[in-house]
Amino acid sequence: MEENIIREHIRLKELIALFLKQKKFLLYFTGIFTILIFIYSLICPREYEAYTSIMPPEKSNTPGISSMLSSFAGGALSLANIDQSAKTVLYTEMLKSRQVASYIAEKLNLKEHRLFKKMNRDDMLYEILSLMDVSNNRSGIIYVNVAVKTPYFANKKEKDETAKLASDIANYAYIALDSINRSISSTKAFQKKEFIERVLLEKQLELDSIDRELEKYQSENKVLAIDKQTQAIVTNAITIGSELAKAEIELNIMLQEYETTSPTIRIQKEKVANLKNQYNRIQSGGLTSNDEFSIPLQNIPNIIREYTNLLRQQKILEQVNIYLETQKYQEAIQAQNDVSIIEQLDYAEPAIEPVSPRVMTTTIFGFLLSVILGFAIVILKLIRKNN
Repeated sequence: MEENIIREHIRLKELIALFLKQKKFLLYFTGIFTILIFIYSLICPREYEAYTSIMPPEKSNTPGISSMLSSFAGGALSLANIDQSAKTVLYTEMLKSRQVASYIAEKLNLKEHRLFKKMNRDDMLYEILSLMDVSNNRSGIIYVNVAVKTPYFANKKEKDETAKLASDIANYAYIALDSINRSISSTKAFQKKEFIERVLLEKQLELDSIDRELEKYQSENKVLAIDKQTQAIVTNAITIGSELAKAEIELNIMLQEYETTSPTIRIQKEKVANLKNQYNRIQSGGLTSNDEFSIPLQNIPNIIREYTNLLRQQKILEQVNIYLETQKYQEAIQAQNDVSIIEQLDYAEPAIEPVSPRVMTTTIFGFLLSVILGFAIVILKLIRKNN
């Protein structure tokens, strides 16, 4: 045991002696290696970062986006209850799209930039997206982090331009998302407005026809008024009939925007079916067994029944037309709406210092590495000598 300790002590002394003998080599090796690392850290590309944070709208009133969200959520969400996380994920994925990259490239004229000059369009768009790191957190905030590198031997102007490019790409990513979102909103609103206009024209023609028919019937049959009981039945029928007609129009609009399997469509179909059931019950004897006016419409005398049918159709069409005019106005406003619903929380500013390389940190690391390598070389020499 003592002999082993003595031997280890002798080897340690030999190793220290060898290091002292090779100190000149170690000093030169460490010094040259560290200087080279220092020089490389001065001339190598600098990486500048910029970031922006984006908050999606809390409520999605955007036509088109809402249907995209419903589809994106796997059909598990209704229009009124789209989960905030689903909106965040959708907008995050939109920021990773070629459409966003194309918008950025066009607005910043990146085809003329040194990084992209020699690239074709597809490669340029891919490179733009590769510079962007898009993420989100649980609160629904989206972060766009952009990292761009300078060339070797970059001067101050090139460094400043690179820092600015990083911030410009981050800011234009937000602008691109907002622009695409507005475009989708405007297009969908315009399409809905056109559809409503067509339905409104059809209903207006129907109303004109009913007006003429009712006027003619009143004139020929001398019907001037109806009794209180019949009036109450007709009023109920008009109220439910108007709601039914509106619900059917809403369903037709939704079918242009949502998949037939969407829960939004299912809910609206249930609403239409429920209103149809109420409407049919009115015509067959009131809404409830205790209804004060529970006489079936078909039991009203023929002349009065025909008159009430025409009157009911007229009043329903009048209310439907008022509803359609309101919807048309709202969609016209939406189509022209230029107000952003996506907020940019943090505006990206050009970085003053690069994130890498850190000259001092890199030099210290190079020094430590050179010391380790130097000692390793000396030990290898000793092993070779002993063999």
